[in-house]
Amino acid sequence: MATDHSENVHINKPIRGLLALVVLPLFLIAIGGIGIYLNLASKSEIEARNHSQNITKLLASQADAFIRNRTHAVALMAGEQQVARHLLNPDEKSYSKINNKLKRYCRTLQASICYIMDKNGVTRADNRPSDTTLVGKNYAFRPYFQQAIQGIPTVHLALGVTTKKRGLYFSHPIVSETETPIGVAIIKFLPVQIEERFHRLPGNASLIDPNGIVFASNNENWLYKTLFPLSPVQEKQVAASRQFGDSIPEHLGFSRKLDSSVIEKDEQLFIYESAPLEELPGWHISFLLEPEQFQTSEQITQHQIALSLIGAMFFLTLIAIKLLYRQLRQSLGSTQRYQHELEQSEQRLQRFEEVTSEAIFIHNAQGIVDLNRRAEELFGYSYQDFIKLDPKTLFTPESLPTALEHARNTSEQPYQAVIITKQHEEIPVVITGRRVLWHGEKARVASFRDIRKRVETQKKLSASEDRFRQLSDLVAEGLLIYSNHKIIDVNQALCRIFATDRETLISSSLDQLFNKEISEELLELEQTDKSSFEITLQRGDSSTFPAEISSASMQFDDGLFNIVAIRDISRQKEQEEHILYQAQYDLLTNIPNRVLARDRAEQAIKKMRREGRKLALMFIDLDDFKKVNDSLGHDIGDQLLQQAVERLQSCLAENHTLARHGGDEFIIILEDLEKPEQAELTAELILEKFSQSFVIQSKQLIVTASIGIAIFPDDAVDFRALLRAADIGMYKAKKDGRNRFHYYTQEMNDVAVRQLELDNCLRAAIANDELSLAFQPLMCGLNNDPKIVGAEALLRWHSSKLGDVSPTEFVPLTEQTGLIIPIGRWVLKQACKQAQRWIEQGHADFTISVNVSPRQFKGNDFIKDINQALEYSGLKPEHLKLEVTEGLIIEASSKLDNTLQAISDMGIQISMDDFGTGYSSLNYLQRFPFDNLKIDRAFIRELVTNPDSQILVSATIAMAHQLGLSVTAEGIETVEQKEYLHELRCDFLQGYLLGKPVAADIFSKALEQEKQNNSD
Repeated sequence: MATDHSENVHINKPIRGLLALVVLPLFLIAIGGIGIYLNLASKSEIEARNHSQNITKLLASQADAFIRNRTHAVALMAGEQQVARHLLNPDEKSYSKINNKLKRYCRTLQASICYIMDKNGVTRADNRPSDTTLVGKNYAFRPYFQQAIQGIPTVHLALGVTTKKRGLYFSHPIVSETETPIGVAIIKFLPVQIEERFHRLPGNASLIDPNGIVFASNNENWLYKTLFPLSPVQEKQVAASRQFGDSIPEHLGFSRKLDSSVIEKDEQLFIYESAPLEELPGWHISFLLEPEQFQTSEQITQHQIALSLIGAMFFLTLIAIKLLYRQLRQSLGSTQRYQHELEQSEQRLQRFEEVTSEAIFIHNAQGIVDLNRRAEELFGYSYQDFIKLDPKTLFTPESLPTALEHARNTSEQPYQAVIITKQHEEIPVVITGRRVLWHGEKARVASFRDIRKRVETQKKLSASEDRFRQLSDLVAEGLLIYSNHKIIDVNQALCRIFATDRETLISSSLDQLFNKEISEELLELEQTDKSSFEITLQRGDSSTFPAEISSASMQFDDGLFNIVAIRDISRQKEQEEHILYQAQYDLLTNIPNRVLARDRAEQAIKKMRREGRKLALMFIDLDDFKKVNDSLGHDIGDQLLQQAVERLQSCLAENHTLARHGGDEFIIILEDLEKPEQAELTAELILEKFSQSFVIQSKQLIVTASIGIAIFPDDAVDFRALLRAADIGMYKAKKDGRNRFHYYTQEMNDVAVRQLELDNCLRAAIANDELSLAFQPLMCGLNNDPKIVGAEALLRWHSSKLGDVSPTEFVPLTEQTGLIIPIGRWVLKQACKQAQRWIEQGHADFTISVNVSPRQFKGNDFIKDINQALEYSGLKPEHLKLEVTEGLIIEASSKLDNTLQAISDMGIQISMDDFGTGYSSLNYLQRFPFDNLKIDRAFIRELVTNPDSQILVSATIAMAHQLGLSVTAEGIETVEQKEYLHELRCDFLQGYLLGKPVAADIFSKALEQEKQNNSD
């Protein structure tokens, strides 16, 4: 400010002392206010860090709990009995049940998709409708399959960078009774179930993968990016994964400071916390928060109190200055003393300018007469500009009336206004004015304090408090804050849980809300690393509910407080109990399933071993149950199973266990046997009960039972071996005529071991090139000297381990295991290829006959197999004949009708094999497009000696010729049989008399020899 140095100013010591006493408190007030504000700001940042740590730990705990829950769920699904049975014996009936079961799992768990894959990675069932199903698709390349099929349960999080479809895949191996992996169960969840816990948090929460890439976040713009630049090792790992092609993911521009909990972006600081996930090694939860985003109502109140105290002290000091000024005026009566006071005032203003950060103006009725440098900086005008300006132009239209009123009334009360700078920027300020003497004339000094930061801080504090309150009221968990067992605050969710209003809860103590046991648990949470516990709580209406309680400590300005989160887990418990019941009990019959049966059997075996007693395991299968299902429907079949369970239970004591092993198979565990013969009494009682007919919907059904019995420890010493022994005994009872029981013997085991060995070796037969074809000639029977017109391709197997295996032993096994489909496809290709070679060698009318199993028509595109074989070999359709058995025709359907007609339309011949051994309905010959009938060898064997056989064969040939069909007789071993058939005009002859099955090279020589004989 300008100062007049023309006069020597002398201020007496008493006045100087009084002024010092006034200025010193003002200075101390300013310094104290600044200290209080900085202290409050520091505490706010500390609390923000504590808040961030607690949120990060809570989110990580919730994510781990989510993953554990879903891992348990997929393990239960993989352990379902029907799942394993469907993989071993897939059919349409079991698929429907599996589809419904997978739908229930997905619906209960709110999953995206549930599906099962076989050991080759092909999807066999899912919960989707047929138009969007994954069935038939191969996902063997997926990591979650490759690990699970090796017996390792897996959680795989797929980023989906290209498709933008992220997913959490939980997989678990499906094992057979021998604990061998036979497939994989998968449940896929969407990240939204994790991200929903991130929303409405005051900061940014993210789930980060081991390479630092954001997998899930409450900020969509962060997905597939990294918070920090990747290290060279991480860049190599990302490049190897090929998820981002040849590029690397974009990073968000954050960098770490020396303090690991503080990071920086665009010169802005953030509080950063990270917590690892126990269930996902290498993954972690990150949480970023600006310190200004978190401030409690207590802190805002403290700021307001501090500012109010500073303002009050400042106001009191101004009052003291005013009183002092009046006293000086009264004591200084002369003009010299007024002049002296003026000079003293100017010097005081000069000194104040050096230390103040406020803009100061001196003005009178004519305008502004002086100002300090801070005023020039604040408004952007120079000293000369201000002298010429009208002070009214420095205020906004809204603030000008208030400023004029304070000036007219010479008010010394501070007030808030908005000023306008030279750059037209509007700035909020606090103005304090008072009257002074300037060069002997009345004037007014006004100080302008810039409060932009304070206004912005107040806005952020208010917004932060609102966000925190809204966040706490929106979360599903009930939250309460307490200290020294006194409740400080609660959210709306807690009020709903306890059916009590907020005011009542806040006025209560912790002991009033919880019982002593829960209070002690909370105290244990405070003193240990335990994160949560489950307890039963009571609502305001006296009803109880299960709850999960977790607790964390948080530092506020007025001390350390504890935050308790209470989650009502009633529905979760109901779902867990329902899933557990489904996992252990059969829903149709409400008896234990094989999972629970195994547990009970193992416990019983341990008990019997300790007590030195015996135990019997019975394996029961209902005879001809499939016929009931197929003919009367599944509803009747289900009711039959329920009645069968009632009869079985009536035969057992209380300490015996009845369980459903699957389908129409049951297990009975008989404990505390004195001798093995006691099991016979129970078996005989069961057979007697089942000898009585079942009455279902006014229908009388006779369904008997076949029972296998194995004794512990005589036959086996563990459950798996005992069950296998009882199963073998049951199959022996079936083989001996059903409706009986049979004890397990070692001879039965030898047969079962042989079957298992055959199955294992047969699965590798094609790959090991162990299969081959033999060809038996088909002769024209209309000539006295039969000629070769074709051959029947017969399958042979020479195992590198077992040697030559009879077709009568291994062919039925291929039917049971489904291997007949790939093996039949191979036979068809090789037979057509060999036939084409013979045709190309000059045997133009040659026809190859191939036997076809009914299994090749079911669940398989057999037309496609035929076309591939013909295309592969180059054989024309008219040179191919397919032999089908009556077993296929009995299970006829519209689909089979269409398939056979399509084969016939292609020009391929169709022959009914083994005609006369089954029902041999003439309706079949009229309904289906047959070209040939093949009379079974049983009739040919007795043709010469048995008149009945002669009549049947003669009638068959005559009837076939009337229908326009040719006839083939097989099994011809004598000349008399051949001559008799020649007289009956049988079209084609086949048998050992005419030629045994031989390899292709030997058969080729026979063709060449016949060709040479004909040319001679």
